[in-house]
Amino acid sequence: MQSSWLFATKAFSFLFSSQDRTKLSHVAFIREAQEKGWMHWPLTRSVKLTNEHPKGEIVFQRNGSSFRENQETPVEKPVDTRRIIITGDSHTDGAVWNNENAANLLEIA
Repeated sequence: MQSSWLFATKAFSFLFSSQDRTKLSHVAFIREAQEKGWMHWPLTRSVKLTNEHPKGEIVFQRNGSSFRENQETPVEKPVDTRRIIITGDSHTDGAVWNNENAANLLEIA
């Protein structure tokens, strides 16, 4: 039996594997999410200049599954690995570099 994590990862990979993002815009909630910037597209990278971070900028990078990671997230779970999904708003995502956000800090703890 496949875990919900594997199902969700495969679903995201299937839905967002195409570079043609307009194929999903016919669904009303996805269109609204696109227009308002609520939905993060895969394989995107943006830089925000800010004096609130010691580096003077924050790089927002998403992998092929739209996760805020610099590397791809493996679909197959490695043996002896537990997966935890963290959801939340922009505060959970964090206005920090990927390796500084709460999810990634929890991963290395």
